[in-house]
Amino acid sequence: MGDTSGMPAPGTIVLVDRIEEGFAVCELRDRRPDEEDPEFLTFPVWLFAPELEEGGIYVCTGGNFRLDADATASRRRQIAVLFGSIFDK
Repeated sequence: MGDTSGMPAPGTIVLVDRIEEGFAVCELRDRRPDEEDPEFLTFPVWLFAPELEEGGIYVCTGGNFRLDADATASRRRQIAVLFGSIFDK
């Protein structure tokens, strides 16, 4: 496949913010709590195959990214609750 030398450490968690021109734009989730601005990194989409989806939470395995289905579902439920509390007022 391609070069993975720029991969984060195994176990690093990323959130796929969007997909642009063959790259996944990811928010690095393993940040210090005192950091206000998120750090964004880009990775080729093939590193996420076959399950790449915007809004998905992935764990770096060292050579690619694995979808964390439970964390993704939990995050989506939290977002639904937040939207519900905003629009139900």
